[in-house]
Parts: sequence; C-alpha cells; structure tokens
Amino acid sequence: MRKIWILSGAFLLLFPLAAVAADFARGVDAYGQGNYGAAYTEWLPLAETDDLAAQYNIALLFEHGLGVERDLDQAIEWYTRAAELGYASAQVKIGDLYQRGVWGQDRLSDAIDWYQLAAQQGDEEALQKLAAIGVQPQPPIVERGIEEAFAPQPDLEPLPGEVPGGAICPAREHDSFDVKVTISIPRPPINHRLSISQLTEKSFHGPNSRILGLTVPNLQIQTRVEHATQKWDGHYCYWLQGIEVELLYKSLEVYVAREYKRGSCEYKAILRHEREHVAIARRNLEKFKPKVRYALTSLLLPTPDRPIKLASAGASEAALEALLEKVLDPVYQEMQEDLNKAQAAIDTPQSYARVRAQCSNW
Repeated sequence: MRKIWILSGAFLLLFPLAAVAADFARGVDAYGQGNYGAAYTEWLPLAETDDLAAQYNIALLFEHGLGVERDLDQAIEWYTRAAELGYASAQVKIGDLYQRGVWGQDRLSDAIDWYQLAAQQGDEEALQKLAAIGVQPQPPIVERGIEEAFAPQPDLEPLPGEVPGGAICPAREHDSFDVKVTISIPRPPINHRLSISQLTEKSFHGPNSRILGLTVPNLQIQTRVEHATQKWDGHYCYWLQGIEVELLYKSLEVYVAREYKRGSCEYKAILRHEREHVAIARRNLEKFKPKVRYALTSLLLPTPDRPIKLASAGASEAALEALLEKVLDPVYQEMQEDLNKAQAAIDTPQSYARVRAQCSNW
C-alpha cells in the first residue's frame, strides 16, 4: 500500500435516474414489450463497460431466465460486479442471496452487511429488510465520521519557510476554500495463472498454510491542490484555494489457484470468498471518506481566511508537501490498519471451513 501527493426480494427492473443512453433506452423498451433477448443484446455491452444499472438488469435476466437460459451463477456474477462498485439495489440482491442460503446456512450476518451498505445510501428496500430482521440501520456514511471519535487536533507546527510571529496576512475576502473527497475502486481482474504453491509463497499465512485464493489491494491517497501566493509587506502570503482528494485502489487483483478449473464448484467458492475481501476494501474507502474531509477542514490550514506568511514564494512547494504529510498521513495509516483488521476477520478457520463445505473436490 502507498500514498501519492500530487501537487496541483422484489422483481424490479432498474434504469439510471439521469438521461439514459439510446441503447439503454432501447433495452428498456424491448423489456417492456416482452422482447427480453433484444433487451439483453442492448444492455450487455453497457454492462461490460461497468454501467451499473445495465449490470443489474443483465443479472435479473439471468436470475429469471428472461431472454437467456436461466443461470444463477451468471446472475450472481453480474449482481456482484454492480454491488462491489456501490450499486445499492445490487447490494440488496447479494444480501437476499445470503439470506436464501445460496452460499450455505448461517450467513445472516453477511446478508446484514450488504443490506447495511445499501441502507447507508438511503435504499428503502434495504431499510425495510433490516427492520424485518430487527437490525438498526447504521447512519449514512456521509453523516458519520465527524461524529466518530477524533482526538482534538493540535495546531500545525510552523511549515518549512513559514515566518512566525508579527503581523498576520490579511484574509482573502473574495476567495473561497473547497474540499472534495471521492473514492475509486476498479473492477478487479481475476488472475487464474498462479498455483497454490505460488500463491502461498506470495502471501505468507503461517508455516502450514495453503493459499487457494488471494486479494491484493494497492491503497493510495492522491491529492490535487490549488494554492496561491501574494507578496505582502516584505513577505509572501500563502493560502490553499481547494483540495481534491481521491481515495482509491490503484490496483485490486483477485487470485484463484489454477488447480481449480474455471467454473468448477471449488473455483466459484474461492471466488465468492475473495469477493468478500473486495467488498471490505470498498467499505474501507467509504468509511474513511468523511474522515479525510474532516481532517482537511478541522485543522488550521492556510485557507483564504487564514493565509500564512512565507519567507519566499519558492517555499510554497515544501510547505504544501509538509502540510499534506502532516494532515493526511495519520488517516492513511488508520485506513491501512482498519483494512488489515477487517480482512483478517474473514480469514479464519471457521470461514475457511464454510468455503470448503460448499464443494467436495478440494
């Protein structure tokens, strides 16, 4: 993992709320006329380019055998792709599949996890399902974080090139400061080229381990910053105008040992377990999105309201790099620790036993 500072239940057909592309609309029209094969033809190219509504609809066609041969495995594949990328209705579907016992009994906690993800986006169906189970929905992610325990942050130490004391720089009354935090998680490719021994060597889990599947995330925090300086009273006033932060997995690769034939029961069981790791990776980004924003707005950053004095205009680059390191590195470390802990929680003997119980040819 690394960081980079860049200086600068119901059977429901879904379609996007925004204006839909012509081919998506043609698929909707065909579906409405009962021409499911034509709907499949229109939606499949979109689904393959990560149109989430199209992925959901393709999954629905496979689940119910509309225009295609009924194939629950294909339905699960498409639901999962959309769910991993944050599509709430697909997350509800994955929760339903866990509740139905598709991956074995006693998986209610997994269903709840997926319902919670959808509920945090305000999905009404997910909220209803949690209420029926008797589980209190977690508050929306965008409203958490600030409420979560943050130790009071001290003022920043003087930055490289900053001039302490004396008259302060005047506020920039007509300038604004904006913070934007986004997340990005790629659809993970499935690597089927490595053997069990190679995967075991790649990820050490103990002297007696045999690694059948593996998920490798490459966590990054990337920033783009707008900043300005102005000469004033023998010094230079420096302030930030805006910060864009992207929390992302630059790469996220899923491995399934090549000993298990693609499409076999064992291959699918391993892949389902690794997809749980992918879902955890996404939840990690969602969880820390508000924390990053909080860190960037709660400290005494040099904003238009509070410019700082620098000895020279050239000191701004060093000051900015030190600033980002000071503010974001603690959050990055916490993200990494939280991710490792959550991933380890499903890599247990009990979890592996549930995977093995699904198939017989290990």
